[in-house]
Amino acid sequence: MGNATSHYQLAFEKEGEAVRDEDIVNVDGIYMLAWCMFDAAHIFKHYPWQFRHAYKKMVYQIACPFDKGFQPEGNITFSRYTTLPLPRQFPPTDTLSSDSRFVMRQDVYGYDSELSGPGVVEWYVNFADTHLFTAYGSPLMAQDEMQASEHPGLGHIREALVSRQESPNPQCIPFTRADSRPTPCLLTNIQRLCSIATDKNASAGRPQGLYGNNFIRFGERAVINATKPLNPPTATNFIAMAALGGGHGKYTLQQIVDTFATAYTSFRCARVESQPIAAIRDQKECTKVVVHTGNWGTGAFGGNKPLMALIQLAAAWLAGIDVVVYHTFDKAGTDGYKQGLERLHSLLQSNTQQQQQQQQPTQGPSDGTSPETTTTTTTATATATTVATASVGVEQFLQSLEAEGFEWGVSDG
Repeated sequence: MGNATSHYQLAFEKEGEAVRDEDIVNVDGIYMLAWCMFDAAHIFKHYPWQFRHAYKKMVYQIACPFDKGFQPEGNITFSRYTTLPLPRQFPPTDTLSSDSRFVMRQDVYGYDSELSGPGVVEWYVNFADTHLFTAYGSPLMAQDEMQASEHPGLGHIREALVSRQESPNPQCIPFTRADSRPTPCLLTNIQRLCSIATDKNASAGRPQGLYGNNFIRFGERAVINATKPLNPPTATNFIAMAALGGGHGKYTLQQIVDTFATAYTSFRCARVESQPIAAIRDQKECTKVVVHTGNWGTGAFGGNKPLMALIQLAAAWLAGIDVVVYHTFDKAGTDGYKQGLERLHSLLQSNTQQQQQQQQPTQGPSDGTSPETTTTTTTATATATTVATASVGVEQFLQSLEAEGFEWGVSDG
């Protein structure tokens, strides 16, 4: 469970000194805290899962049939970052006009995106706990635990990181926050070895579904029916970022900027790491970065659905993500996403209009027309142009989010 305490200090890039991509992935720099590569077969053998419920072991055995000759394959990378300073300005607002930048789907992650192809690198957000994958072996089957069950390598990675035996770097540890500050983690090339159906299906023995605490509710037969091995497996890249949780009343500016910085850092680092992924996998440059996300921090952590959607979309835009696929899960999630997207556009428009009004000319005309007529015409033209192409200040935008008075929700856990 997260908490709403933040010690993050808002920091912006210095004037004329934007953070370069090569600075972010420099292992001797200040932003990448750790980078490790694991041989999948090695960590599966030497860092076994710690099961806390028999049903999780049952799922694991379906996904990893060692008695039938199963062998995990490939190398897995783990990286951990400190927060990046924020750019001072968003891109021009006309870059948000494309309908393909933000895609909404009322479903859960399927890992079978039609957007995939050579040069396209896709990432899936893990709604992480501060302690990375801490409940993977528990009786729970929420988003975090479901990803670990379908991608068993995640549990093995946690155990390897906890052991601290695979890397001399003291920062190569499974924490997505440290000292009440964000330290998001990226994991690449994780084999997806099974699929687990958590939807409601009475004929399959799960009338209320298997999501959350329902995972152990309907007996082992329901779990067996819902779990299907994948042969051949697919590979998934993860962004593990932890939301604040447990807040009440209105969001403070500190909570808003912490959340925004977490999302921006996570997405920007994923975009930078996409280049070597495409080069190794496809022998070509990365042509498109796609991030799959959803109702981050709005379940057990009690976050506000429209605000969390708005922040993720704005942060992804600022980070240069080409496409965000937002999986809303249900109608409540869909409504939250739509409200967040609408308010994002509304806030950007109001901020650009305020900026235009501050910059409009004050001198009178020299062509004989009345000042009132000229000012009206100039203002109308400038407003239309500015709303389309102006660059909104990030600090101003974050302050406007606080002024909106978004309130914390209620934990569903």
